Amino acid sequence: MAAYIAENPSAVARGPKVLEPAEVEDRTRQIKAIGEELTALAARSEEQVVQYSDFEPLLDRLHELGFYPTQRQVGDVAYAFQGKEVARAVQEPAL
Repeated sequence: MAAYIAENPSAVARGPKVLEPAEVEDRTRQIKAIGEELTALAARSEEQVVQYSDFEPLLDRLHELGFYPTQRQVGDVAYAFQGKEVARAVQEPAL
């Protein structure tokens, strides 16, 4: 999803209000920044436990900016988190 955001930061939903060029630039910058946060979250997940709840605020911020990743992209993220949880459960010794 982060790669998609990096390639398409201006692919935002357009409402009835036409944004000024400066507003579009600011929104694009903010969307790119969230993409970078997603990349950092993914990297962090390789070293420590990261939950879907860590991802949700980033997705909410994208939505607030009018950027809506596809349902498949969001599902892929959820699936990745679920896979990590299953892998951890299998690796952890039973108490």
